[in-house]
Amino acid sequence: MKVQDNFLDEFEFNNLRESILSDGFPWFSSTVLSGYDKYQLVHSFYEGTYGDHFSLVTPLLHKMKVAKVDRIKANSQEKTDTIIEHPFHVDGPVVCETSIFYLNTCDGYTKFENGAIVNSVANRLVTFPSQTKHCGTTCTNDSRRLVINFNYFI
Repeated sequence: MKVQDNFLDEFEFNNLRESILSDGFPWFSSTVLSGYDKYQLVHSFYEGTYGDHFSLVTPLLHKMKVAKVDRIKANSQEKTDTIIEHPFHVDGPVVCETSIFYLNTCDGYTKFENGAIVNSVANRLVTFPSQTKHCGTTCTNDSRRLVINFNYFI
């Protein structure tokens, strides 16, 4: 696992964050969180075809030296009274790289099956093999936890 702080320069990060937080950015509800009584909002940048907002993530792709994209999606978890850890999972059947880019700093985190925890810190990127079991969480100290999940080949 590799953790990189201040991954994008300040201008690129602020442009990405402000675009995703804007009122016109499209989010869609998802019920992928089994056993969770609330929903997750998602936005697909790439899932077999390019989404309308794909250009927002190209600075990340260039810096990550991505050769081919498998999937890119943003997740928005709303605030809860206590931290909820979601079930451990791997990112699909394709063996590739996974990176999680954190858009806000909050008390949410990504937890790995081996017990390692990566805290949600704005402009942080964590990278690991896609078959590594991990889970995300909600947060309690911000209105939501925002990440972008990348599955790709280098």
